[in-house]
Amino acid sequence: MDQTHATRFNSLIGVAFQAGALTGMALLGVILTWGTAEHALVIDILMSLGCAVVVSRIRLTVDEGNPPLSARLLCRAVAGTVGEWRGCWSATGATGRSSS
Repeated sequence: MDQTHATRFNSLIGVAFQAGALTGMALLGVILTWGTAEHALVIDILMSLGCAVVVSRIRLTVDEGNPPLSARLLCRAVAGTVGEWRGCWSATGATGRSSS
């Protein structure tokens, strides 16, 4: 994938995520203004289930050729992700520990 397209895609995902977070917080405030915490929890669960159903029904136009999910594949994916995070933190000099 071209780096320009990847950067633009990541930017759009970031904007969509922020817009969703702000909208969700605003709706939570509205729900809590007129309802209770239990109402907010039930609505949150229902919305999460609704989103999961919508996403589960999205079909790809092209087969990505992904192998079936297995424990070995999942372990490699988690290890690779953690390795990338460690690389990001070490590249910036951030250790997550205080210097004092």
